[in-house]
Amino acid sequence: MFKIYFSNVKELFYFSRKMQKQNIQAKHAKDHHSKHSIEVSVRFGYEYTESIIASSLTETFIEYKLKDEIIHILKTKYFYEQDEEIRGIYELSHDLFTEPAEQTKTLRHRFEPPQLTLYNTFKQCLRRERSIYFDAIFKFCTQDFRTWLTDYIDIAIDEYKREEEHQTFLNTLRYYIGTTSPIVGTIHVLVRNPLEFYFANGKRLSKALLQEYLDQAPLYLVGLHERECNLSPLVSLLPDEIILYTNNRSSPLVVTILNVFEERAYILDESHFPFK
Repeated sequence: MFKIYFSNVKELFYFSRKMQKQNIQAKHAKDHHSKHSIEVSVRFGYEYTESIIASSLTETFIEYKLKDEIIHILKTKYFYEQDEEIRGIYELSHDLFTEPAEQTKTLRHRFEPPQLTLYNTFKQCLRRERSIYFDAIFKFCTQDFRTWLTDYIDIAIDEYKREEEHQTFLNTLRYYIGTTSPIVGTIHVLVRNPLEFYFANGKRLSKALLQEYLDQAPLYLVGLHERECNLSPLVSLLPDEIILYTNNRSSPLVVTILNVFEERAYILDESHFPFK
């Protein structure tokens, strides 16, 4: 029999529901120290029962403990104080734990999926002890847990800083475009890789003419390079209106153009492209 102690009754009931979904018997008790406990009978073998308990404890930790652990590390190790920064980094850290592995593996390519690591931590503790305290499990079962969690927070902090830099870049572009008079009228953009640009009369913008616009634009002031072949041409042309033709409205490039040029840009399906 396994015995799991909880100081928070909400955590206990959450854990119990997870166990019940796996058809594992769990009996609720309360000892004289006011600790709530769950007694789990072993009916299908120790290894199977360990796995179910470890899986349920993993989900309970993410639901009730993860936020406090992350915020504690952010405040005590990294000395973050601003609520907005803490909230942003916490949300990114939480996504690393809860998003499907294929969606976050590019960020955490050096590590195995976090839920698996957490699951293995619980399972190792259960193999050593039949009675464990949920509140104290990471203090006594493994000294590596905080180091491991800190590694994930490092990834989230790096990503948060990249997003901040990207947002600053977008704001700089938006300010420049909003305070500079348009150079050309309507530009039709066929979304390809790279983009294809057409004047209102249907004439495609040649490389030579485009280079003239690029040479005259102070792209360095907004953090762009003339060799960048999508945003730089649009910023150098400074159109009064941009019509994007694409069937992929959620592509990062399209979203960026809409964010930067705001009311000057809009989208039509590719079938509406007027020039053949």
